Amino acid sequence: MTLRSLFFFDDWCLARRDNVARRLGQPEWVRDATYADPTENPFSYPTVLYDDQRKLWRMFYLGRETMPGAVYRKDEWILTAESVDGIHWERPDLTATVPLPSRMRPHEIFDRQQMSTGGSIFLDESSPERRFKWPILAIEEDGRRASRLAWSVDGYNWQIDHASRWHPGTPDPGFFTYRHAERNSHITLARPSHGDRRIALMETHDWRTWSEPEVIFHPDPLDPPMSEFYGIVVLPYKGVYVGILWMFETDPHDLRWQKLEGKIYGELVYSYDGLRFQRSLRQPFIGLNEPGEYGGGGIYPCSMVVDHEGQIRIYSGGTKGEHFQARTLSRDEPDYAAILMHRLRQDGFVYLESQAGAGYLTTRWVRIHDERLLLNVQAPYGEVRVQLSDLEGKPLPGYTFDECHPFRGDSTAWQPQWQDQADLAEHVGTPLRIDVRLYHARLYAIHGDIELVYASSLR
Repeated sequence: MTLRSLFFFDDWCLARRDNVARRLGQPEWVRDATYADPTENPFSYPTVLYDDQRKLWRMFYLGRETMPGAVYRKDEWILTAESVDGIHWERPDLTATVPLPSRMRPHEIFDRQQMSTGGSIFLDESSPERRFKWPILAIEEDGRRASRLAWSVDGYNWQIDHASRWHPGTPDPGFFTYRHAERNSHITLARPSHGDRRIALMETHDWRTWSEPEVIFHPDPLDPPMSEFYGIVVLPYKGVYVGILWMFETDPHDLRWQKLEGKIYGELVYSYDGLRFQRSLRQPFIGLNEPGEYGGGGIYPCSMVVDHEGQIRIYSGGTKGEHFQARTLSRDEPDYAAILMHRLRQDGFVYLESQAGAGYLTTRWVRIHDERLLLNVQAPYGEVRVQLSDLEGKPLPGYTFDECHPFRGDSTAWQPQWQDQADLAEHVGTPLRIDVRLYHARLYAIHGDIELVYASSLR
């Protein structure tokens, strides 16, 4: 099993872990990046991406009317905004360039008479004629809703491919798509059917037909009582797939056919193959903000993007009230919802941290196919050392903890060095173990061309 990096979502890549705790990363809410407009209440299913052709950050989202007497769905618009830094946003006036039959906003981009609802927009740089792709529920000529693919060259002018079909039914939003590089396909995640708040996976190789929905997340006995899964967003990241699952803690006394009230927040999940996912530490990853603030009642993580510095940005819709209050209170209450951004350290989804004193970890058998190892570590008042061992756990001469130059500080790419060894050239391709000693330190990842070795491959 070849990996570009070792992450520590679980202990699968480890042979031992002593006095070392696994911690969940803590994304930081960047208040300056909050995008709010009292006339629109922007929060639903925001897509944020970087358009390399235009050298701009692009945002697509659903805005809702806040005027008294507004009607749900009929007073919503698909809107766009632009930014040079992904933090401070401007609304372009598209009146002259994007013809719409019933335009209500200058930065509106889609004919709302043709679309019922949608989710995230996917930027496909491999398809110049259809760079922007968007699984939606379209309104057909007979008035019925159907799953269709909308596409655009520039992200402003959209068309609907009525020959496409990504879902056999009409599920609730949102819908989220990511690329599966190893399978040369794309995966769309949505609910298996309308009102069924679980997560199903569908795969396409041609953007016309998708596989049948296969449930991959179902609430289990460890979840809070009456929990449901409202949605999920997934980021392919350095050989693994990291997701944020929307936890919906519902009212146990609500006996309607579909529970409507409750808090929504994000929980971290992950996958090694992009198809089968695991739950993480079952703690809020993108948790609720303080009551009365944006995201204090509900927070819906919709976009994960790696920025130019390697940090992870997470853009979410955030409401001050809980689920379903958005349909009632926001009609008369401006300043109710906004789009929020959280920032996370590179590789910062989970980390291993030494307890009081020194902590040790040892990997399974591995082969290193490169002369360098790079560690993402944090030890401002401690140190980190690395050792190489043989398959029985005996330190290799010249590569012991004592001979390793200790690291102190904060680095996403620290390269261990030993007193008399310039690199790992003599051990490239040889099965061995990697030992790490943490003293008041954190380890986020080990990067390199690394292969996990199993006993069967040594026979």
